[in-house]
Amino acid sequence: MLWQTRQSIYAISTGGMFGVGIGASVQKHQWLPYAENDFIFGVIGEELGFFGCVILIGAFAVLLIMGVMIALRAPDLYGTVLGIGIISQIAWQVFLHIAVGTALIPNTGISLPFFSSGGTSLLLLLSEMGVLLSISRAGNAREQRLAEQHRAETERMLQAHPLPQQSRAVGGTPDVRGTAGTAYIYILMEVHHARFNCCRRYSRSHQPSAGDCRCPEGRGPDGGDPLCGPPRGDGVRPCHQGRLPLPSH
Repeated sequence: MLWQTRQSIYAISTGGMFGVGIGASVQKHQWLPYAENDFIFGVIGEELGFFGCVILIGAFAVLLIMGVMIALRAPDLYGTVLGIGIISQIAWQVFLHIAVGTALIPNTGISLPFFSSGGTSLLLLLSEMGVLLSISRAGNAREQRLAEQHRAETERMLQAHPLPQQSRAVGGTPDVRGTAGTAYIYILMEVHHARFNCCRRYSRSHQPSAGDCRCPEGRGPDGGDPLCGPPRGDGVRPCHQGRLPLPSH
């Protein structure tokens, strides 16, 4: 074990459960080399203790999970790959720094994101967070637009096929509670929503059959499934892209 790693282990073990207090570290004064950069995790362990180290690792874990969720909700494949790349780089850097400070791997000289000293590193990390926030904003806008489209389609279906024996509530708004057609309309809404999500998922796959819902074998117009269309030349049964036919009351 090298001198730097040994001093980092001494610092972490000195901290105990709750540490010696912020600014009260002894190892960082001419004992632990590069205490402000490569081995700052040892200083954190000494000043904040085991409890502080767990909070630090938990904060990075939350950042990782949120970054992956933002990347998966990106409006296109490029945004997804870019978001995964940014959050993976930060997660890998955190793992290497903590592994070096705890003597799991040899010294690599990797700094701890957002904590180690260095203006250039901090500037690049903040820029990456800005890109990730931009991906999040684009994903939220896309989800809101799709929700509005689904709501408009649902309202159009309700207007085209009114419920039987529906009563009028206060202010002229249709009151569908307690009517026999409520369950029917809700089933149509859920079927349309499932078909919409299926086609949207395949439209992002960048495959030759993008935009089609692949229906299982044995299902289709002859199999009793109204969402599955006739087989194409490649044997795939796509879902109906048009409006689902509704029976008359």
